[in-house]
Amino acid sequence: MQLSEMVRTAAQDRSVVCDRYLASVLATVIADGEIEEREALRIIDPVMPYILVPDITVLLTCRHPTARRRLEDRAWHHTLTTVQRRTLESQEYFDRVQDAIRRHVKRIGVLVELDTEGSSPQALEAEALTSVRVALGLDLAPTTGQV
Repeated sequence: MQLSEMVRTAAQDRSVVCDRYLASVLATVIADGEIEEREALRIIDPVMPYILVPDITVLLTCRHPTARRRLEDRAWHHTLTTVQRRTLESQEYFDRVQDAIRRHVKRIGVLVELDTEGSSPQALEAEALTSVRVALGLDLAPTTGQV
């Protein structure tokens, strides 16, 4: 709830983008298998009225082999987290996390998925902006700065 309050405060005067939020944390707990999904939801549901729900969640996706390659490329300059190590080791774990994120985002709000396979950062940026504008019903007319 602390992160939610930080976002709520910051959002009073500007847009806020979070890398990881409730759905990804909850999905990781569920995919880990330490507690069943039903139990995780029983624990989290009472605090949901106090959590700031995102206007939209953008989920960047790729296939497991691509995720492995990207993690391996990063591993040389920093220590991998437990979640990253499990992702490297198991496609089943990777799939469980992705599926749980999708389920829980859809429970609380709008989900836009972007497949990152073979896309450049610039192409993904353009696709993300368009997808978010469409999902939120924002004006899609190009802005030229002229009146």
